[in-house]
Amino acid sequence: MMTSAEGNLEQDMLRYRPFIEECFGGKRYTLEEVPGGRSFDIKAKAHCDGKDYMVKVIEGRLDGEERNKNRIAWYQALWRIRHENPCVLGPLFYGMAAGRVVTITEWIEGEQLNEAFDKRPDSMVLFGKKAGRLLYELHHQEFVRRAAKSGGVSIAEKTARAVSELEQEIGRCGIDFRGMDRAMDYLKSNRAILSEERAGIVHNDIRPENFISAGGKLYIYDFDSGTIQDCFADFTYLSAISQEKYRPFSYAAIMSYFDLDIPEEFWKVNLYFSIIKLLDYAIYKYHKSGKRIVNQADNFVQLFHNYENPVPDWWGQIDEQYRDKL
Repeated sequence: MMTSAEGNLEQDMLRYRPFIEECFGGKRYTLEEVPGGRSFDIKAKAHCDGKDYMVKVIEGRLDGEERNKNRIAWYQALWRIRHENPCVLGPLFYGMAAGRVVTITEWIEGEQLNEAFDKRPDSMVLFGKKAGRLLYELHHQEFVRRAAKSGGVSIAEKTARAVSELEQEIGRCGIDFRGMDRAMDYLKSNRAILSEERAGIVHNDIRPENFISAGGKLYIYDFDSGTIQDCFADFTYLSAISQEKYRPFSYAAIMSYFDLDIPEEFWKVNLYFSIIKLLDYAIYKYHKSGKRIVNQADNFVQLFHNYENPVPDWWGQIDEQYRDKL
Protein backbone atom coordinates (compact mmCIF):
# COMPACT_ATOMS: atom_id res chain seq x y z
CA MET A 1 0.00 0.00 0.00
CA MET A 2 1.21 3.51 -0.73
CA THR A 3 0.43 6.88 0.72
CA SER A 4 1.89 10.18 -0.39
CA ALA A 5 2.43 13.63 1.02
CA GLU A 6 2.47 14.84 -2.58
CA GLY A 7 -0.55 14.33 -4.80
CA ASN A 8 1.44 13.06 -7.81
CA LEU A 9 3.61 10.46 -6.08
CA GLU A 10 0.93 7.78 -6.17
CA GLN A 11 0.57 8.21 -9.92
CA ASP A 12 4.32 8.49 -10.51
CA MET A 13 5.01 5.23 -8.69
CA LEU A 14 2.11 3.24 -10.15
CA ARG A 15 4.19 1.67 -12.93
CA TYR A 16 6.90 0.59 -10.49
CA ARG A 17 4.66 -0.82 -7.78
CA PRO A 18 4.96 -4.49 -8.84
CA PHE A 19 8.75 -4.30 -8.66
CA ILE A 20 8.71 -2.58 -5.24
CA GLU A 21 6.19 -5.08 -3.87
CA GLU A 22 8.36 -7.94 -5.08
CA CYS A 23 11.41 -6.45 -3.35
CA PHE A 24 9.49 -6.08 -0.10
CA GLY A 25 8.19 -9.64 -0.35
CA GLY A 26 4.58 -8.54 -0.65
CA LYS A 27 4.61 -6.79 2.72
CA ARG A 28 2.58 -3.65 3.34
CA TYR A 29 4.52 -0.45 2.82
CA THR A 30 3.99 3.30 2.63
CA LEU A 31 5.80 5.97 0.62
CA GLU A 32 6.34 9.66 1.09
CA GLU A 33 8.03 11.91 -1.44
CA VAL A 34 11.57 13.12 -0.85
CA PRO A 35 12.12 16.61 -2.33
CA GLY A 36 15.31 17.89 -3.91
CA GLY A 37 18.14 16.12 -5.68
CA ARG A 38 18.14 15.35 -9.39
CA SER A 39 15.05 16.94 -10.82
CA PHE A 40 14.09 14.03 -13.09
CA ASP A 41 14.40 11.26 -10.50
CA ILE A 42 11.41 10.06 -8.53
CA LYS A 43 12.50 9.70 -4.92
CA ALA A 44 10.46 8.41 -2.01
CA LYS A 45 11.05 7.32 1.56
CA ALA A 46 9.52 3.90 2.10
CA HIS A 47 8.47 2.40 5.41
CA CYS A 48 8.07 -1.36 5.52
CA ASP A 49 8.13 -3.87 8.36
CA GLY A 50 9.54 -1.35 10.85
CA LYS A 51 12.38 -0.18 8.59
CA ASP A 52 12.90 2.83 6.33
CA TYR A 53 14.28 2.82 2.78
CA MET A 54 15.04 5.19 -0.07
CA VAL A 55 13.25 4.20 -3.27
CA LYS A 56 14.54 5.92 -6.37
CA VAL A 57 13.44 5.72 -9.99
CA ILE A 58 16.40 7.04 -11.97
CA GLU A 59 15.20 9.77 -14.34
CA GLY A 60 11.72 8.40 -13.85
CA ARG A 61 10.02 11.57 -15.06
CA LEU A 62 11.66 11.52 -18.50
CA ASP A 63 8.93 9.55 -20.27
CA GLY A 64 10.55 9.22 -23.68
CA GLU A 65 14.07 8.26 -22.64
CA GLU A 66 15.41 4.71 -22.55
CA ARG A 67 17.64 3.80 -19.67
CA ASN A 68 21.15 2.63 -20.27
CA LYS A 69 21.35 -1.05 -19.36
CA ASN A 70 24.88 -0.46 -18.10
CA ARG A 71 23.30 1.18 -15.06
CA ILE A 72 22.18 -2.23 -13.88
CA ALA A 73 25.79 -3.41 -13.91
CA TRP A 74 26.72 -0.25 -12.00
CA TYR A 75 24.22 -0.86 -9.22
CA GLN A 76 25.10 -4.54 -9.17
CA ALA A 77 28.71 -3.57 -8.39
CA LEU A 78 27.54 -1.19 -5.64
CA TRP A 79 25.28 -3.91 -4.25
CA ARG A 80 28.27 -6.25 -4.04
CA ILE A 81 30.48 -3.64 -2.36
CA ARG A 82 27.76 -2.83 0.15
CA HIS A 83 27.62 -6.47 1.25
CA GLU A 84 31.34 -6.28 2.00
CA ASN A 85 31.18 -2.81 3.55
CA PRO A 86 27.74 -1.63 4.80
CA CYS A 87 29.07 1.93 5.06
CA VAL A 88 28.96 2.10 1.25
CA LEU A 89 25.24 2.66 0.77
CA GLY A 90 24.74 0.73 -2.42
CA PRO A 91 21.24 -0.61 -3.08
CA LEU A 92 19.65 -3.50 -1.24
CA PHE A 93 17.52 -4.12 -4.34
CA TYR A 94 17.87 -2.91 -7.92
CA GLY A 95 16.40 -3.71 -11.30
CA MET A 96 14.50 -2.59 -14.35
CA ALA A 97 10.82 -1.68 -14.09
CA ALA A 98 8.74 -0.03 -16.80
CA GLY A 99 11.90 0.83 -18.70
CA ARG A 100 13.59 2.55 -15.78
CA VAL A 101 16.26 1.61 -13.28
CA VAL A 102 14.77 1.37 -9.77
CA THR A 103 16.91 1.14 -6.63
CA ILE A 104 15.97 0.55 -3.00
CA THR A 105 18.55 1.55 -0.40
CA GLU A 106 18.41 1.46 3.37
CA TRP A 107 17.55 4.81 4.92
CA ILE A 108 20.14 5.94 7.47
CA GLU A 109 18.99 8.41 10.10
CA GLY A 110 22.01 10.54 10.87
CA GLU A 111 23.76 13.82 10.31
CA GLN A 112 25.17 14.98 7.00
CA LEU A 113 28.76 16.14 7.39
CA ASN A 114 28.04 19.65 6.14
CA GLU A 115 25.55 20.00 8.99
CA ALA A 116 28.02 18.54 11.46
CA PHE A 117 30.74 20.94 10.33
CA ASP A 118 28.46 23.96 10.71
CA LYS A 119 27.85 22.96 14.33
CA ARG A 120 31.31 21.54 15.13
CA PRO A 121 34.02 22.89 12.81
CA ASP A 122 36.69 21.14 14.89
CA SER A 123 35.28 17.75 13.79
CA MET A 124 36.48 18.14 10.19
CA VAL A 125 39.85 16.44 10.62
CA LEU A 126 38.36 13.45 12.42
CA PHE A 127 35.67 12.95 9.79
CA GLY A 128 38.15 13.65 7.01
CA LYS A 129 40.31 10.76 8.19
CA LYS A 130 37.30 8.45 8.20
CA ALA A 131 36.19 9.66 4.77
CA GLY A 132 39.65 9.05 3.30
CA ARG A 133 39.73 5.46 4.53
CA LEU A 134 36.18 4.84 3.30
CA LEU A 135 37.07 6.18 -0.15
CA TYR A 136 40.14 3.96 -0.28
CA GLU A 137 37.99 0.90 0.40
CA LEU A 138 35.47 2.01 -2.20
CA HIS A 139 38.08 2.56 -4.90
CA HIS A 140 40.19 -0.54 -4.37
CA GLN A 141 37.84 -3.25 -5.56
CA GLU A 142 39.69 -5.81 -7.65
CA PHE A 143 36.51 -7.33 -9.08
CA VAL A 144 35.62 -3.92 -10.57
CA ARG A 145 39.00 -3.64 -12.25
CA ARG A 146 38.80 -7.16 -13.58
CA ALA A 147 35.30 -6.53 -14.92
CA ALA A 148 36.38 -3.27 -16.56
CA LYS A 149 39.34 -4.99 -18.20
CA SER A 150 37.32 -7.97 -19.40
CA GLY A 151 34.64 -5.62 -20.70
CA GLY A 152 37.15 -3.66 -22.73
CA VAL A 153 36.72 -0.47 -20.74
CA SER A 154 39.67 1.82 -21.50
CA ILE A 155 40.03 4.71 -19.06
CA ALA A 156 42.28 6.58 -21.48
CA GLU A 157 39.91 6.22 -24.42
CA LYS A 158 36.85 7.02 -22.33
CA THR A 159 38.45 10.18 -20.97
CA ALA A 160 39.76 11.25 -24.37
CA ARG A 161 36.24 11.01 -25.81
CA ALA A 162 34.84 13.06 -22.94
CA VAL A 163 37.49 15.76 -23.37
CA SER A 164 36.92 15.86 -27.13
CA GLU A 165 33.18 16.30 -26.65
CA LEU A 166 33.77 19.09 -24.15
CA GLU A 167 36.18 20.86 -26.49
CA GLN A 168 33.72 20.63 -29.38
CA GLU A 169 30.90 22.04 -27.27
CA ILE A 170 33.11 24.82 -25.90
CA GLY A 171 34.04 25.77 -29.47
CA ARG A 172 30.51 25.46 -30.82
CA CYS A 173 29.12 27.78 -28.16
CA GLY A 174 32.03 30.22 -28.31
CA ILE A 175 32.65 29.86 -24.58
CA ASP A 176 35.75 31.61 -23.30
CA PHE A 177 37.13 32.31 -19.83
CA ARG A 178 40.33 33.39 -18.16
CA GLY A 179 43.05 30.75 -18.35
CA MET A 180 41.16 28.56 -20.82
CA ASP A 181 44.07 28.25 -23.27
CA ARG A 182 46.45 27.10 -20.55
CA ALA A 183 43.85 24.70 -19.20
CA MET A 184 43.37 23.18 -22.64
CA ASP A 185 47.12 22.92 -23.12
CA TYR A 186 47.39 21.04 -19.85
CA LEU A 187 44.81 18.49 -20.99
CA LYS A 188 46.54 17.99 -24.34
CA SER A 189 50.03 17.60 -22.90
CA ASN A 190 49.12 15.27 -20.02
CA ARG A 191 47.00 12.60 -21.68
CA ALA A 192 49.46 9.88 -20.68
CA ILE A 193 49.08 10.35 -16.92
CA LEU A 194 45.87 8.31 -16.61
CA SER A 195 46.26 4.76 -15.30
CA GLU A 196 44.25 1.70 -16.26
CA GLU A 197 45.56 0.09 -13.05
CA ARG A 198 43.66 2.69 -11.01
CA ALA A 199 40.34 1.97 -12.72
CA GLY A 200 37.53 1.61 -10.25
CA ILE A 201 34.28 2.89 -8.79
CA VAL A 202 34.34 6.68 -8.77
CA HIS A 203 31.56 8.39 -6.80
CA ASN A 204 32.06 11.61 -8.80
CA ASP A 205 30.46 13.92 -6.25
CA ILE A 206 32.59 13.67 -3.12
CA ARG A 207 31.51 16.42 -0.76
CA PRO A 208 30.40 16.63 2.90
CA GLU A 209 26.73 16.51 1.88
CA ASN A 210 27.16 12.97 0.58
CA PHE A 211 28.48 11.52 3.83
CA ILE A 212 26.28 10.68 6.83
CA SER A 213 27.47 10.16 10.39
CA ALA A 214 25.28 7.77 12.36
CA GLY A 215 25.88 5.46 15.31
CA GLY A 216 29.61 6.15 15.36
CA LYS A 217 29.98 5.17 11.68
CA LEU A 218 30.47 7.20 8.53
CA TYR A 219 28.42 6.30 5.45
CA ILE A 220 28.79 7.41 1.83
CA TYR A 221 25.73 7.53 -0.40
CA ASP A 222 24.17 8.96 -3.60
CA PHE A 223 26.14 7.17 -6.32
CA ASP A 224 23.87 8.17 -9.19
CA SER A 225 26.51 10.43 -10.79
CA GLY A 226 29.21 7.79 -10.45
CA THR A 227 31.23 6.01 -13.11
CA ILE A 228 34.22 3.76 -13.75
CA GLN A 229 37.29 5.96 -14.01
CA ASP A 230 40.84 6.52 -12.79
CA CYS A 231 40.19 6.68 -9.04
CA PHE A 232 42.28 9.83 -8.68
CA ALA A 233 39.41 11.59 -10.47
CA ASP A 234 37.33 11.45 -7.29
CA PHE A 235 39.10 14.27 -5.45
CA THR A 236 38.32 17.29 -7.60
CA TYR A 237 35.74 18.73 -5.22
CA LEU A 238 37.97 18.22 -2.19
CA SER A 239 41.01 19.82 -3.81
CA ALA A 240 39.68 22.49 -6.13
CA ILE A 241 35.97 23.17 -5.75
CA SER A 242 35.07 22.89 -2.07
CA GLN A 243 34.38 25.92 0.04
CA GLU A 244 37.36 27.32 1.92
CA LYS A 245 35.77 26.48 5.26
CA TYR A 246 35.86 22.75 4.38
CA ARG A 247 39.57 22.59 3.63
CA PRO A 248 40.57 20.87 6.90
CA PHE A 249 38.17 18.07 5.94
CA SER A 250 39.53 17.93 2.39
CA TYR A 251 43.10 17.86 3.63
CA ALA A 252 42.48 15.10 6.15
CA ALA A 253 40.54 12.99 3.62
CA ILE A 254 43.31 13.14 1.02
CA MET A 255 46.10 12.55 3.52
CA SER A 256 44.25 9.64 5.12
CA TYR A 257 43.55 8.07 1.73
CA PHE A 258 47.28 8.03 0.94
CA ASP A 259 48.40 7.23 4.48
CA LEU A 260 50.24 10.59 4.67
CA ASP A 261 52.35 9.84 1.57
CA ILE A 262 50.80 11.45 -1.51
CA PRO A 263 52.32 10.32 -4.83
CA GLU A 264 53.40 13.09 -7.17
CA GLU A 265 51.25 11.81 -10.01
CA PHE A 266 48.13 12.26 -7.89
CA TRP A 267 48.28 16.03 -8.15
CA LYS A 268 48.81 15.93 -11.90
CA VAL A 269 45.86 13.60 -12.43
CA ASN A 270 43.76 15.60 -9.99
CA LEU A 271 44.37 18.81 -11.92
CA TYR A 272 43.53 17.02 -15.16
CA PHE A 273 40.09 16.03 -13.89
CA SER A 274 39.57 19.35 -12.12
CA ILE A 275 39.93 21.07 -15.50
CA ILE A 276 37.41 18.66 -17.01
CA LYS A 277 34.97 19.58 -14.23
CA LEU A 278 35.60 23.27 -14.92
CA LEU A 279 34.88 22.85 -18.64
CA ASP A 280 31.77 20.84 -17.90
CA TYR A 281 30.54 23.55 -15.53
CA ALA A 282 31.27 26.26 -18.09
CA ILE A 283 29.03 24.47 -20.60
CA TYR A 284 26.32 23.88 -18.00
CA LYS A 285 26.36 27.53 -16.96
CA TYR A 286 26.17 28.68 -20.56
CA HIS A 287 23.22 26.47 -21.45
CA LYS A 288 21.31 27.02 -18.21
CA SER A 289 21.50 30.79 -17.99
CA GLY A 290 23.50 32.07 -20.95
CA LYS A 291 26.22 33.15 -18.52
CA ARG A 292 29.93 32.57 -18.61
CA ILE A 293 31.95 31.45 -15.63
CA VAL A 294 34.03 34.21 -14.13
CA ASN A 295 34.70 33.60 -10.46
CA GLN A 296 35.25 29.89 -10.95
CA ALA A 297 37.78 30.42 -13.73
CA ASP A 298 39.60 33.10 -11.75
CA ASN A 299 39.71 30.80 -8.74
CA PHE A 300 41.28 28.01 -10.79
CA VAL A 301 43.92 30.34 -12.24
CA GLN A 302 44.87 31.41 -8.74
CA LEU A 303 44.53 27.96 -7.20
CA PHE A 304 46.91 26.30 -9.66
CA HIS A 305 49.23 29.25 -10.33
CA ASN A 306 48.02 29.76 -13.88
CA TYR A 307 48.11 25.96 -14.36
CA GLU A 308 51.84 25.81 -13.76
CA ASN A 309 51.60 24.01 -10.41
CA PRO A 310 49.18 21.08 -9.96
CA VAL A 311 49.29 21.36 -6.15
CA PRO A 312 46.52 23.78 -5.07
CA ASP A 313 47.85 26.90 -3.41
CA TRP A 314 46.01 26.30 -0.12
CA TRP A 315 47.64 22.95 0.49
CA GLY A 316 50.94 24.11 2.02
CA GLN A 317 49.36 26.32 4.66
CA ILE A 318 46.84 23.68 5.69
CA ASP A 319 49.59 21.05 5.77
CA GLU A 320 51.60 23.11 8.26
CA GLN A 321 48.52 23.71 10.38
CA TYR A 322 47.05 20.19 10.52
CA ARG A 323 49.73 17.59 9.84
CA ASP A 324 50.39 17.04 13.55
CA LYS A 325 46.70 16.31 14.07
CA LEU A 326 46.85 13.33 11.72
